[in-house]
Amino acid sequence: MTQETSGKYAKQNAIDLSPAASAWLTSLHEKVRPKHLPEQYPRIVNRMVELWQQPDLMRTYFEEIMVNTRGNRAGFPAEVVVELGSLKHHYNRVLFPIKIDVWEKIWSKID
Repeated sequence: MTQETSGKYAKQNAIDLSPAASAWLTSLHEKVRPKHLPEQYPRIVNRMVELWQQPDLMRTYFEEIMVNTRGNRAGFPAEVVVELGSLKHHYNRVLFPIKIDVWEKIWSKID
């Protein structure tokens, strides 16, 4: 770990996990429970807990943190990317499945 990287983690870790975030992590199934994300980016976990029951906002937040639209971000370590991907998949497939209207899908092909 470089000095720059360790400084980044130290800055992130200056923010503690909220009690709600700790409880949320415990409530997640072990297969999708992140381990590196809360250690390295507690503020992100705190924000996820705030948005977790609001599917539209949570899906937007997943996109914001996983897709670099500003161009000046270093990106997450691989283990964090895997955990975020697993959480996103679990969220969209198990907890709040995206409902697809078959007719809307058909009409969108016609337009």
